[in-house]
Order: sequence, then structure tokens, then C-alpha cells
Amino acid sequence: MAQPTFRASRIVPRSVLIVVTVVSGLGLLASLLYGAMTQDSLRYSSTCMDVRIAGSLPPLPRPEFQGADAQYSFVELCAAHGTSRAGSLQMAASLIPFLVGGLTCLVLLLLAVQMLRGRSFGLGVAISMFVVATVTIAAGVARPGIQARAEELLVASAGLPTSWGKGHPAWLLPDSPDWTSSDWPLIMIGLLIALGGWLVLRARQLRLDLEGTI
Repeated sequence: MAQPTFRASRIVPRSVLIVVTVVSGLGLLASLLYGAMTQDSLRYSSTCMDVRIAGSLPPLPRPEFQGADAQYSFVELCAAHGTSRAGSLQMAASLIPFLVGGLTCLVLLLLAVQMLRGRSFGLGVAISMFVVATVTIAAGVARPGIQARAEELLVASAGLPTSWGKGHPAWLLPDSPDWTSSDWPLIMIGLLIALGGWLVLRARQLRLDLEGTI
């Protein structure tokens, strides 16, 4: 007796798979193109970032208000090309979204092609999805830290004060990220891709179990 096989193309219409294939391919090309253009523009331009600046209030005439807090605003700090190591970190941070977008489109493209060819998903598909999910989650956690480090290097290279004292009326406050400042959209995308990989593994195991009972 012939053993039954699961064909994903029976569940999703072929026209939908073709649309997904085209859109995923265009998304992959767009990620590569715009990522390269962004890197090229950053490579030969000044390194500019918005840095928080604090300024102390002037003395108040009424003594009961001696505890007045500092004022906060933002200032754009720029360094000429090649004068600060912050530029390379800024390039790395800006590349991460394009890298994740390209990998996600690549996974969708491979899945759609597998379904168009009428083949069931194997272990390699699940492993590739878990790898992409790991990269995406790691990028979501690391990207704010990379940006903060670049900001810190830019402020240090400018030689500007970073704390109150020595008669400075204002000082810069580089960003200090924690877990709450993680790139949560990237992390959620990574978790969804990992969930998809787990579902592929479950479907593969169910198919093997069913074939083993026949």
C-alpha cells in the first residue's frame, strides 16, 4: 500500500505561494540594496547622533526652591569622517535591521519554493529557521548596546563634559541602555520565527509517526 504524504501545496493555493515567492524575493533584494546604500552613505559621511544634554538652572531668588532639578534636552553631535570609532559602530547598528529583514525574506522564499515543489518540510528547514530566529533575537538585544557604545565614543572623542562640575553650565549624558531598551520588534520577530521552526519539527515528527504506523 502506498504511504500517504503531506503536501503543503494542498493547503495553500498555488497562486498564494507564487505571490509569497515574488514578494519574498523582492524583499530580499530590497534589503540587500538599501542596506548597501545605507552603509555606503555612512562610510563617507560625518557621524552624527542626538545626545541628551543636561543644564543646571540658574540660582533662584527664593531659598525654599534650592532643590530645583536639571533641565534636559537633545543636541546633535557630529564628528568628521574618520575622526571617531563611533562611525563603525553606527554602521553596524544600522546594518542589523537590513540583515534581519534579508534573512527573514530568505526563509520565506525557501519555504514557498519547497511548497511549490510539493515537498514536505525537513529537518534542514527547521534548523535554518532556528538559526535565523537566534540571530534576530541576538540582534534585538545587542543593537541598543551598540548604539549606546557608539554614542559614548562620539562624546568621548569630542572631549565634552559628561557630568556636572568644574563650572560647566551644561553636560552631555550618553545613553545607558538596559533590558527595557531592547529592540522588541526584532525580538518578537525572532520568537515568531522560532515558533515556526518548532511547528515544522512537530509536523515532521507527526508525518514520520503516521508513516510508521502504515
